[in-house]
Amino acid sequence: MSAAPQAKRLDRGMANFRDLGGLPTGDGRRTCDGVLYRSDAPHRGDPPPTTAVSWPPELVLDLREAAEQADHPLAGVADVMGIPLLAGPHAVDWRRLPRLEELYLGSLRRAGERIAELLGLLARTTGPALVHCAAGKDRTGVLVAVLLRAAGVTRDAVVDDYLRTDRNVAAVLTRMSWDLTVLDEEDRLRAQHLAGTSAAALTAVLDVLDAAPGGPAGWASSHGASDEALGGWTRMLVG
Repeated sequence: MSAAPQAKRLDRGMANFRDLGGLPTGDGRRTCDGVLYRSDAPHRGDPPPTTAVSWPPELVLDLREAAEQADHPLAGVADVMGIPLLAGPHAVDWRRLPRLEELYLGSLRRAGERIAELLGLLARTTGPALVHCAAGKDRTGVLVAVLLRAAGVTRDAVVDDYLRTDRNVAAVLTRMSWDLTVLDEEDRLRAQHLAGTSAAALTAVLDVLDAAPGGPAGWASSHGASDEALGGWTRMLVG
């Protein structure tokens, strides 16, 4: 967002970080700790997250556009891969973003093969992986929804995890130097909407996955994920 930077604050590290362990699956199991992390973009000088089983991660998937990326603070201590999940100028110009449901479904539609490729990449990773974009909400939310559902995590657990971002939005915006007070009323209301979560938008993504032949795993398979990758990812995340 093109807004005036806020005053420098004491930065306590990633504001939207969490380990995706402990989530229930449909067959009564739980996802493993220390396999998949999600977060907002790391900053140079961030302390290790206190809830991470192991840090730094082995693999970092940065879903931001090239124009959003600079020297990644985890480069050199982790294998960092910049793999944009969106395409087009709207990815870096918030005023051109559509409503969240349209944004999420568009990401799922346009980046299906890329998402399947990332699932296969994660299935071959031997250590923890971190997935992030700028806020760790939209692009990260779509990818994480596919990863969790393909491994059998329940719909309710996927939505509940996504909605956890709401409690972190203010801190994320501060880290991103978004100052909503400098915007006019129309832009401020639009920015507040885009900065929040939308259960309806994520549910629309889950509906697409569940409606596919074979469910979420079948959706991933139809976009290029191999049976080996799907099985390996499920064994890694769920055990």
